[in-house]
Amino acid sequence: RDFCLSRGLGDVYKRQLLNTLDTYSYLSINIIAILMNICLENTNIIKKEILSHQKGLDLATAQLKYTSKQRQDEDPMLLVRKAGLLARLVSEKTVQDYLFKVDNYKLLCQRILLTPVDGEGDAQLNKCLYDECTHYIRILASLTLPSAASAAEPYIRIGSECGVPGALLQVFPTPRRDGGEVTPTSVTLMPAELPPALLIGK
Repeated sequence: RDFCLSRGLGDVYKRQLLNTLDTYSYLSINIIAILMNICLENTNIIKKEILSHQKGLDLATAQLKYTSKQRQDEDPMLLVRKAGLLARLVSEKTVQDYLFKVDNYKLLCQRILLTPVDGEGDAQLNKCLYDECTHYIRILASLTLPSAASAAEPYIRIGSECGVPGALLQVFPTPRRDGGEVTPTSVTLMPAELPPALLIGK
């Protein structure tokens, strides 16, 4: 009985949260984090419901079009959460179709080039930039390019022109330099710094 009651209340709260999508002017970091978490259910029903709301797709993608000024005015953690929400929704056809529009694909590639800020006291901001970039790499990795070479070529060209290959190399772990001679053993040594778990396999 308690389980059914808690499950029922959870559904009520979930419904109230989703209903705010059409009326929001600002959603807090915590609300977007909750949206990210409820996207983890296995049926994809929640993802589809978020995207069925008029502002659902906009909430997850608006930051791709932010100007530098808009990014400066936004809470860095909010940008991370919005990128994380987009990463959770990217498997849905609505999102894939949106991101495969050439202009939007270019904006996505440019987000992978987020530059850390120099100077002391910016460690938290740099952490947010790194986490945001990590989400965008996951999003890019989740997009399935067209199988025909002619159809895929524009996207490959955009990625190359935006400098995505070089940017991806920057997130690889720093190589070890204490391995000595290259041997079957030395090439399997763990790197000095491991990449984030979110990036492994992407």
